Amino acid sequence: TFKATLGASEAALSGSGHIGEKTTYLFSLRQSHLQLLFKMIGLPFLPNYIDGQFKVKTRLTPYDELTVMALAGVDRMELNTDLAGEDEGSDYILSYLPKIEQETFTVGVSYRHYAGRHVQTYVLSHNYLNDKNLKYRNNDESTEENLTLRLRSTEQKTTFRAENMTTLPGGWTLKEGAELNYMDYTDQLVLTGALNDIGEALTENVPDSYRMGIELMLGIKPCKWFQWDINATWSKNRIKNFVENIPIYDDDWNLLDVASVSHKSTRIAFSPDFLLNNRFAFTYQGFEASLQSQFVGKQYMTNAEVEALTLDKYFVSNLNLAYTFKPRKVAKEITLGVTVYNLFNEEYENNGWASSSYDKDVNHRIDSAGYAAQAGTNVMGHVSFRF
Repeated sequence: TFKATLGASEAALSGSGHIGEKTTYLFSLRQSHLQLLFKMIGLPFLPNYIDGQFKVKTRLTPYDELTVMALAGVDRMELNTDLAGEDEGSDYILSYLPKIEQETFTVGVSYRHYAGRHVQTYVLSHNYLNDKNLKYRNNDESTEENLTLRLRSTEQKTTFRAENMTTLPGGWTLKEGAELNYMDYTDQLVLTGALNDIGEALTENVPDSYRMGIELMLGIKPCKWFQWDINATWSKNRIKNFVENIPIYDDDWNLLDVASVSHKSTRIAFSPDFLLNNRFAFTYQGFEASLQSQFVGKQYMTNAEVEALTLDKYFVSNLNLAYTFKPRKVAKEITLGVTVYNLFNEEYENNGWASSSYDKDVNHRIDSAGYAAQAGTNVMGHVSFRF
């Protein structure tokens, strides 16, 4: 079957059906005409998009199935320069808003095998994102001298995931899985560790960087009222050939110059190499209890991998208790709950700021840092109504 639609903002075509006895398909395509609509009503920005997707699923044998899918899209935003000089609001928006173009696609294949009490799934996928921003002074593109912004960043991620679900005698369920991923970046936007004058975190683009890791997952449900979930992630997050720019100040903290220091490979700021999450959950006749714990490994607060500018590893747990009942007249459902944060009163910091500088003689490096200490054990209650 096929369906075509024409709306106020887009035109679309979709379809689904069978290819033989064992294969099904579906697809959809959309084309926006928002640029025409926005130009008619006199808006300074003109967005447009086109995207599509398809999915094919086939039964190889009574116990095996294969799914292939893909999604792709292109988003563009032009500027309505015909409005230049007509009013202050439009002129202000046109003065700072860049032309934007974003391209993205995802392709993946999934294989599933049914083997009695076991269901095994394997997924391989690849994602791509290309983001472009372009801005000319007074939106005059007649000469490159007017160019004020040319930003292009790309991100590619390849993932392989394997899972096994087992149903055991007595109602037990066991789920284990593993995921491998690799992400490659061009001009990735990363935190620097520094703050601006109003306390906002500063970022910078690094030309070449990557993230890669493995995640292991395990879920056990031995009965209806208890479930245990745990996952651990090991990752490597690196900037290739990082150049650190260090300001040089005189005795009165006046900026004299900036020194550049080259590094071969450094860890990306605020990116721990190891994470562990654990959750015990209990449910019984309206009562719910869960104990959630997280371990976060050591983190560097700048991209220069300075040992003096780090966040220590920490382990923190939160306990959540709730009871849900159904009154006859007041509401369909009422939940009373309490959450105990930082159950074991861990002393830790999970954020902060950091920066480095040189004195006027460039013979003494000054590393400075501030830390966001988190609250000790604290309790919060909550009530929710469902009508």
